[in-house]
Amino acid sequence: MLRRLPIAAQVMLLVALGVLLSAGAMIAITLGGPPPRQPPVKLDQLERALDGLPDTRPDRFDVTVSPAPPQVRNFAESAELAALLAARTGQPENRFRAWVDGPLRQMGDDLGGDFIVAHQRDDSRWTVVRRGPDRALIRWQRVTAASIGAVLVAILGLAWLAARSIVRPIQDLAEAARSTRTGGEWTVALPKGPPEIAEAARELRDQHERNREHAEQRLTMLAAIAHDVGTPLSRVAFRSEALPDAAREASMQDIATIRELLGNSLTLARGWTGAMDLVDLAEIVRGVAERVQQTGDAVRWECAGPAFIRGHALSLARVVQNLLDNALLYGGSALVRLDHGERLVRLEVSDGGPGFPDLPQADLLRPFVRGDASRNAALGGSGLGLAIVDQVVARHGGTIELGSAPGGGARVTVCFPASLSDAS
Repeated sequence: MLRRLPIAAQVMLLVALGVLLSAGAMIAITLGGPPPRQPPVKLDQLERALDGLPDTRPDRFDVTVSPAPPQVRNFAESAELAALLAARTGQPENRFRAWVDGPLRQMGDDLGGDFIVAHQRDDSRWTVVRRGPDRALIRWQRVTAASIGAVLVAILGLAWLAARSIVRPIQDLAEAARSTRTGGEWTVALPKGPPEIAEAARELRDQHERNREHAEQRLTMLAAIAHDVGTPLSRVAFRSEALPDAAREASMQDIATIRELLGNSLTLARGWTGAMDLVDLAEIVRGVAERVQQTGDAVRWECAGPAFIRGHALSLARVVQNLLDNALLYGGSALVRLDHGERLVRLEVSDGGPGFPDLPQADLLRPFVRGDASRNAALGGSGLGLAIVDQVVARHGGTIELGSAPGGGARVTVCFPASLSDAS
């Protein structure tokens, strides 16, 4: 119920409850009475305690017997109180020693405040009578401290519950945004919570749908352009057959480059919408590498047994194909290694070329980026191979890293989450 209230209302409610609890505790402590004060004691009660006689209120004094008078540091010695007791008992003054906490508070037969009195007995031992803080006062202090502590705990508990109530819908919204695939439909239920969060979730969903519709329109336009360009390209290719050999070969190469660019652009824009299944990445690597090897290209691969992941087989094959194409185009050869552990499957493709240019990895993974002349742009390529690889890897929950091979050349390392499902 509280989670559906506006955030401002939840905060105000928390503040109001905290104030009410604090006020209630203060009122209860006030009505419970002020701190109790110790009543004064009668001098004859003190004399009875010094003589070792039983008292009707034994909690008033702490009586002990010691071979010598106590060593008192926090109280000031009072010769006045010692003389008063000596006069009242008719004993020598040197048999009494007294210490008081502050000025002597004595009115008639009443003695107030905290004090320590020592009386030398006939057996030369000393009876020591102490009067410290009253137990009722200590009990009141404990009750007050416990009440304040309970109120603080209650307020902190309410604050924690309120914070959870406010933050949880925001976390649900963030999780919904993360789990929604780019270009796909919004399939996650809107999180429940305060109206502000619900409104933000609806706006985010609507924006996602608008972006998806815009992307579909762009894809439709791009597909139409590719189709419209494809027909003239076919006519140009047919007419190029009549050209001399050198011109025909150059023309066909340009036509192939244009078709590759159109195809890769469509692939990057369209992505893939197929379901993810349990696939053996080692089998995919082996199949792609064998097909490339049959064309005479220098491709070697090392696979340490099956490597199962949850993925889309066709898009994973495109990843391997693009990495091999890049390695062969810029390095002349390709080495593929596939290792798998309990949590990760690691795919590594390296070549013997000049390596990647000195650019940030994010720039190299952008569409139509091929680097500088060290990668020999005259060799061709659409500049979309790594961008497509990055897109597919991200949708599989994997990571990609561009670096240099130990012996020189470029190296691309891709890691996928290993599947915990039984391959059988």
